[in-house]
Amino acid sequence: MLSDFTSDRAVEQRSVMSAAEAEEFTAALGQVFSGGWRLIAHAHRQGIPRALGLTTEQWVMSRLGGYAKLPLSERREAVAELGAGGLSQREIAGVLGVGAMTVNRVLRVPNGTDEDEKSRGDGVFVEATASNGTADSDQAFIEDTSAIVTLDALFADADAVDMARAEPTLPPFAEVWLGEVHPVNAILPDLPPDELQGLADSIAKSGLRHPIMLDQDGVLLDGRQRLRACAMTGVEPRFDVLPEGQDSVAYICSVNLYNTYILPGRRMMIEVLAAKMILPDFDARSDREISAYLHLPEGQIARCRFIMTYAPDRVDSVIGGWMSFSEALAEADEQRKAQGRERDAARVAAERLATLRRKASYVIDDIEEGRLTVEMAWAAWQARP
Repeated sequence: MLSDFTSDRAVEQRSVMSAAEAEEFTAALGQVFSGGWRLIAHAHRQGIPRALGLTTEQWVMSRLGGYAKLPLSERREAVAELGAGGLSQREIAGVLGVGAMTVNRVLRVPNGTDEDEKSRGDGVFVEATASNGTADSDQAFIEDTSAIVTLDALFADADAVDMARAEPTLPPFAEVWLGEVHPVNAILPDLPPDELQGLADSIAKSGLRHPIMLDQDGVLLDGRQRLRACAMTGVEPRFDVLPEGQDSVAYICSVNLYNTYILPGRRMMIEVLAAKMILPDFDARSDREISAYLHLPEGQIARCRFIMTYAPDRVDSVIGGWMSFSEALAEADEQRKAQGRERDAARVAAERLATLRRKASYVIDDIEEGRLTVEMAWAAWQARP
C-alpha cells in the first residue's frame, strides 16, 4: 500500500540523516518560528489586521492560530527592537501576545539577566485599590517597593507559562458568578491571561485583600477579575456591600477609571458608553447635556460620540486598550468621509438616471435589466454625436 511505502521511506530517510544535518534543520526551523513576531510586526505596520476589521491580537488568534511562545531572552530582544522601531507599549503587547504591563516591566529592566531578576526577591504582586486601567480595580498590581519586577520574578517557571495568550484554565465567568453583573462593570475588559495569572498568584500567596463589592440587591459592582483569580486558586472569595444611598455607577468609575494607569481617551470612552447604557434617551440628548451629566468637557463628549457613530466597531478596541483614542478618531473620520463620498455618488447617479429618463429613455430598459450601469449609459449618452 502507498501508506506503507511512504512510511518505510520516512523510516529510511530518518535512518540516513546525520546528527549534524538534523541539527542544521532544527536550527533553521527555529529561526522561522522565532522570527514570527517580526512578521506579525510587519503586518501590524502595514495595517493588514485593521484592513480585515481586526486588532493585531485578534488577527493572530483567529487567522494565524495563536502566538508562538518566546524564551525570556528573545522576548526582551523583541520588546527592545519593537520599541526602538517606534511601536507603543500597547502595540508591542499586541505583536508579542503579552500584556502591556509585561512590556512595561521588560522596558524598565531591558538588560537584566535571569539571575539578576531572580535575585530581586519573590514579592511580585500585591493587590491594590488603584486600577491598571484595563478592567476592574482588582486588576491593578503594584510592585513590591524593594524590587523592580521583571519576567522571571513574575513566573516561577517561565517555560510553563503559555505566552500564546490562551485562556487560563478556569471555568467560564458565568459559572464562577451566577448572579447579576452591573452593566457598567460588564463593559470593562478582562485582564490578559498573564496578568490574570499574576493576580491569582498574589491571591494564592497573600489571600484576597479586597473583597468583591456588591450593591444592595446583590449585583456585582467590582471584583470580576478577583473572582476569576479566586476560582483559579481555590481561594474562597469575600464579599462586601456598597452602603445604601451611594451611587453604583459613581463607585464603579471611581475604583476603575480615576488613576494614573488609564489614558484619558480610554477613560472618556468608558464613561460615555456607560452613560449610553444608563440614560434611555442618550441619543436624543445634546453633547452639552451629556457633558453636564458626566462632568466632562463638551468637546470630549462630541469626540466620543463621533467614534460611536462612525466607527462603532472600534469602541471596544479603545476600551480594551488595543487601539488608541486618536487612532479610533482618525478611523471614524475616514469612515465619515467614505460615507460622504458614497452619498455624493448615490446622489449623482440618481440625478443622471433622472436625466436619462427624460432625454434618453431608450436606455432605461438596459439599465433596469442590468445590461448597462447608469455610469455606462451616461457616458454613452454624453459621447453621442
